[in-house]
Amino acid sequence: MLKILITREQRPSESLCRDYQALGYELLHVPLLEFHSLPLPGSLLSGQDKDKAEWLLLTSAVTVSFLNTLPYFPNKIAVIGSQTAQAARKAGLRIHFQSSQPYGKAFIKEWLETYPVPQTILFPQSNLAKGSLGRELEAAGHHVFTWSLYETRPHQAGQRTLANLLASDIEESILTFASPSAWSAFLASGAVLEPERHRIAAIGQTTADAIRKAGYRISYLPDYPSLEKMLATIVQEQEGNYV
Repeated sequence: MLKILITREQRPSESLCRDYQALGYELLHVPLLEFHSLPLPGSLLSGQDKDKAEWLLLTSAVTVSFLNTLPYFPNKIAVIGSQTAQAARKAGLRIHFQSSQPYGKAFIKEWLETYPVPQTILFPQSNLAKGSLGRELEAAGHHVFTWSLYETRPHQAGQRTLANLLASDIEESILTFASPSAWSAFLASGAVLEPERHRIAAIGQTTADAIRKAGYRISYLPDYPSLEKMLATIVQEQEGNYV
């Protein structure tokens, strides 16, 4: 049975694991990242801007998992990406705006078309976020309060597990990466990839670019960035190899 190593932080669901096991694939969860909440800005703790904030912008499922650390947030929710939307709905949130594509540029274009009048937006994110999305919204006249809600760190136990697994398992396997941060954590782990038996799947173009920049080859890249689409792409291409 071909192993597919899931290195993102969220564990794949039991139903997803069963579905792929029936197809001849074993999904193994080996997280390479972990997340820790950061102190909140004083203005949030004091509630001084509570009545001004109109929107909460969410760009990752991880951000949704840390919303319980906030003393308040606006009722109107905007999201980027299907996985973010899924996590938000699971948390009981109603989504009021979602871009048609899971990319910052698409969000900016559609947001500005829908809301030409400036809005006030709370935008929590990772400490590793580049901040370009918030800056573009501000440049267009919107009022954006951005801060680092959580810190992204390498998952040291996962790094050791993955390095040992790749070194000891003689079977073929496919490693999946869902972010440049996960790829960086892999490189820092000391794990050794052997091209003849280890292949790489990237969830999207940004992650693929980071992997290629390090000199590695991408074997699987979905046309839409989601775990489900990435796994489906792996199966489709695997089946194509035997046609």
